[in-house]
Amino acid sequence: MSTKVIRVLAYVSVAAIFAVIVGQVLWTTHTQKLIKRNERSIVELAIVKSSNDFNQYFHFIKNTITDTCSQTEQHKMDVLANIQEMAPAIDSIMRIEFHDISLESNYQFALIYEESFLYKSDQNISDTAYLKDSFINSLYCGFSDHGIRLLVLFPAGFEVNTYSTHLEIWWLVSLIGFIVIVFSGTLLFRSINRLQTESGRRIIIINNLAHEFKTPLASIKLASEMLMNEQIIVQPNRVHRYGELLQFEVRRLQFQGEQILSMALLEEGQIMLKFEYVSANEVIKKLVENYLVVRSDLVHQLITNLHSDNDIIYVDLGHFQNVISNLIENAFKYGGDGVIVEVNTGNNSSGIIIGVVDNGIGIARKYQKAVFERFFRISISNRHDIKGHGIGLYYVKNILSKMGGRISLTSSPNKGARFEIFFPFEHI
Repeated sequence: MSTKVIRVLAYVSVAAIFAVIVGQVLWTTHTQKLIKRNERSIVELAIVKSSNDFNQYFHFIKNTITDTCSQTEQHKMDVLANIQEMAPAIDSIMRIEFHDISLESNYQFALIYEESFLYKSDQNISDTAYLKDSFINSLYCGFSDHGIRLLVLFPAGFEVNTYSTHLEIWWLVSLIGFIVIVFSGTLLFRSINRLQTESGRRIIIINNLAHEFKTPLASIKLASEMLMNEQIIVQPNRVHRYGELLQFEVRRLQFQGEQILSMALLEEGQIMLKFEYVSANEVIKKLVENYLVVRSDLVHQLITNLHSDNDIIYVDLGHFQNVISNLIENAFKYGGDGVIVEVNTGNNSSGIIIGVVDNGIGIARKYQKAVFERFFRISISNRHDIKGHGIGLYYVKNILSKMGGRISLTSSPNKGARFEIFFPFEHI
């Protein structure tokens, strides 16, 4: 899937989420306006429901009457006489209904029968005010076609709270869902982008590897053809020279193959190290001598200062040699024309220090941590002939860590670079 397609999908997803949010806002706003326009009807319905609930309470819970045919004058007198006891039940039922519709305004109520007030929750409110501004509904109580009438008055007016608890819960759930979607989408997008970036890097690495393998193979082909030439065979010096070239290029191929294999094994945690005690000075000295045998053109550019008095380290010899070779190769590859590279050793109170120092173009501070990351390469705008795969220093750092060592970099532009390897005595 291309980056363009992923971006289009991301934009579509964002637009869809935005549309859902806008729809929720519009729906909520419309609901609130609808509730506001129909506040009086909502309150009236709540009072009607309160009346019906009270009638059920009166008929079935209190068992006051079981059949309309059993209505008697004595029953009517009993109900009217006990109206004060009925008022708290009516009040409780109304509070429940008003709470369900989010009506929090203060109210008063009265009960009348045949234009006579039987009960008022607030005696300071006039009969006229109750009759003029109240919501009115009948409580039949089983003894009249009209029964007792319930009057509900809101002295300071009423307002239904459109921001009900249900809407708040709904918005909270929606917000949590939205956050989860955005978070998951962000992680997914970053993962896809990272995979695409890494895939692109792998393609570049494959191209660079092909180039780096192609160069020594071409040298090997040329050297082998020259050795088959009858005129060359009779010239021992040239035969020896081409033999050294073959040996050098084979070692280059072997080194690069081992480095790639080692990186793969490192990432899978399957690399096996064969530890042994070796002299860092001796290993480096021999390695540099062998290097200069086939790179005699660098004899004045690669020097050693091996001054460590206590140079015994406990490492895998092959991987340690690869580490030093890698740092030397990088110094010549990226240091610039005529770069001088020095390999030195020394001690401090804590351990052994091995340095690979050059006076080349250096590395900017912003790249000094990144150079040890897998596949990272610094683009050099004025150099197009430098190939690499970005795993050399990643391999160096990780294999040294496996062997108990660590590496650091000190550098600044146009002032060279110093890679310093440290093996603590306590590990050795």
